[in-house]
Formats: sequence, structure tokens, C-alpha cells
Amino acid sequence: MLGRFGVPGFAAYCTAKHGVIGFTRALALELAPERITVNAIAPGWVATEMSIASMQAQAIAAGITFEEFLAQAMRGVPLGRMVEPAEVAELVLYLASDAAAGMTGQTLNLCGGQTMA
Repeated sequence: MLGRFGVPGFAAYCTAKHGVIGFTRALALELAPERITVNAIAPGWVATEMSIASMQAQAIAAGITFEEFLAQAMRGVPLGRMVEPAEVAELVLYLASDAAAGMTGQTLNLCGGQTMA
């Protein structure tokens, strides 16, 4: 999601993710004549070991418990939960399927509504 908005302390990461969105759009235009689609997924918090470790580190830096950090983070997610890895996999499968043949240059938010909060 940090490709969709900025977060203090994460300037380099936000920059890289914004770059992925621009790259997706430019490459989609370059490959469209070959009928090759290019799309990206912008996930919010995904329930992975990496996300949990990041949350734990951020909780320590903020001087709060992991549970307090998780509760704060989920207040910014309208669905109130982390995305499951299987949900990301299902979206990847869709984008790779013929059903998505008419979609290109898009970045899809899979974030429990986080971009609306």
C-alpha cells in the first residue's frame, strides 16, 4: 500500500513502490501491441512471517506491545483484518488467466479497504 500513499520514515520504500506502479503502466503500454498484459497488486498487511516481524519491530520502536500495534494497524483497515496469503494467490491466478485478458496497466489494491481509511 505504500505505493499509494506516503508514510513518514519509509521514504525509500514508498519511492520504490511508487516506481513499481509507474513501471507497470509504462510496460503495459510497451507490450500492449504484442497483446501481453502487465498488472500489479498492491497488498496491504498480509499475514506472513515478514509482516509479523515488521509489526513486532515497529511495536518495539513505538514502545508498545505487538498486540497494541496490531490493533492500531487494523483500525486503519475497514475490514479489520490482515489479508491472507491465499487471497493474494487467488488474485495472481486471476490476473494470469484468460479471464483478465482485457486488463492491463492496472494496480489492484488488495488491502481490506486500507486505501479508503
